[in-house]
Amino acid sequence: MNLADPPCREASLDEVRAGTGYDAVVIGGGATGGLAAEQLTEAGRRVLLLDAGYRKPLGEAPVGRIVSGFTRLAARPALQRALPYRALVLGQKVLRGAARFRQPVQSQCYAWPSAPDAFVDDIDNPYETPPRQPYRWVRVRQLGGRMIVPAHGKQYYRHSEVDFSPPDAPGWPVDYDEIAPWYDLVERKLGLSGRRESSRWIPDSRIETTIAPNPLQSILLDRLAERYPSYTPILGRHALPRPSVEIAARTGLLGLRKGAVVRSLQLTEAGAVAGVNFVDARSGAEIFAPASAVFLCASAFESTRILMNSSAERHSTRFPAPSPALGRYITDHISAKIEGTLRDRRVAGVRIRTEPEHCICLPRFDTRTAAQGVSSGGFGLRMYLFGGGRGTCHFVAVSDAELEPRDTNRLVLSERRDRWNIPALRIDCRHGARDAAVFGQQVEALRELVELFDIETDISDLAPSVPGASIHECGGARMGTDPSASVLDARNRPWGVKGLYVTDGAAFPAIGIQNPTLTMMALTARACDFHIRATA
Repeated sequence: MNLADPPCREASLDEVRAGTGYDAVVIGGGATGGLAAEQLTEAGRRVLLLDAGYRKPLGEAPVGRIVSGFTRLAARPALQRALPYRALVLGQKVLRGAARFRQPVQSQCYAWPSAPDAFVDDIDNPYETPPRQPYRWVRVRQLGGRMIVPAHGKQYYRHSEVDFSPPDAPGWPVDYDEIAPWYDLVERKLGLSGRRESSRWIPDSRIETTIAPNPLQSILLDRLAERYPSYTPILGRHALPRPSVEIAARTGLLGLRKGAVVRSLQLTEAGAVAGVNFVDARSGAEIFAPASAVFLCASAFESTRILMNSSAERHSTRFPAPSPALGRYITDHISAKIEGTLRDRRVAGVRIRTEPEHCICLPRFDTRTAAQGVSSGGFGLRMYLFGGGRGTCHFVAVSDAELEPRDTNRLVLSERRDRWNIPALRIDCRHGARDAAVFGQQVEALRELVELFDIETDISDLAPSVPGASIHECGGARMGTDPSASVLDARNRPWGVKGLYVTDGAAFPAIGIQNPTLTMMALTARACDFHIRATA
């Protein structure tokens, strides 16, 4: 199944302009937008899905297409299993060098070699940062979004009550009990693999396929239990990406328009959504798609940019004055990584085919001993083992901590414009004092694991990751209870705007330590239910 190119009816531009055949427009065909299209069409609503992704023809992007072809060849699992790990790393460096002309930012992503043409062209899609303050904004434009990039870890974890109501930081306007039924619904659709393990920090999910640790993972779990007897590690919870767009298409109620680069939204005089302004990337035409309901699921920063443009542009009916919180409180994960060789006599003769989603998760590893207290500034770890045999295997450990969502970490519109003459973003994001303190704890924990597992270190990335490099960016249009301090209400609706829902990572007041995708999808399913009930 090719989730990036499902069998969908393509809506013509004339049909889109007319706007008479649709009850709602969904912007973005990733994990959240696809789920919104699925939920709405299954409830009998006619949906137009606008997605910015489209494949440039060879004549328009010859270098990119050639590099992409070679990179995909090198990323084939059979070739990767046949070559030594160090040879694969060297080959990737060569290919990344060839991509630096059009994708200098995107090619730095660990997953780029598996699907280079899914990532944006950085020349066509620029952004700015302050001097000596980099931000790595990794973007994928294709149906299915980042989750269908082959090297993506496909991890799904619930946020806990502590994440929704942290003891020493602003919380969410919803609690765990409110979101739990929507976690259930999404997990049933995904069909998660994992196991129920009663972690204090990550609530148990609905598991369709119960898994057990493989022999290599058992080695690590045994040593962890000996060293930290009161701590509970868990196996990674994963699933194949859900083919939501294809499911929606089967209803006969979905129209799809690829290459739709959304600029802004318009309102009626009564303050309700009137439609969507976008540029057709293939023809360059400026299009207005009428709509009485819009689900904005373009990704955290893209959705925030669309809201900003909607307030800034001079239409006959404009958005209300933006909340002071719009564009602020952006966050991500701060990561540190270590790689090396695990040497253990029990590895001899064990050869395990390990996929990117097979990992051991150590949630809130800062609480691994009873003496360590609870705070908002914690961190987690994921551990991977590759290969095996001859008494060695390759070990990778990655630690993630929340970048504190401060008001000074923000997005603003730039004077610079992208290929479609849409204002680009200026991303102003830096580490704060809390971030530096937690990062020191992350490094200490990684070194502790190196000693515990007797790792012969090959690569140590023990400097704080560049903001954005973890590819879990969130915030910019956070939920809250006060219109002066938030952009969205507790139902993901912008204050003072009717018929609009923002359900991707832009809505997050905080990210915690988990991969945020499952919570985004739960918020989306919940918002769809609100809309369906309100318009029944």
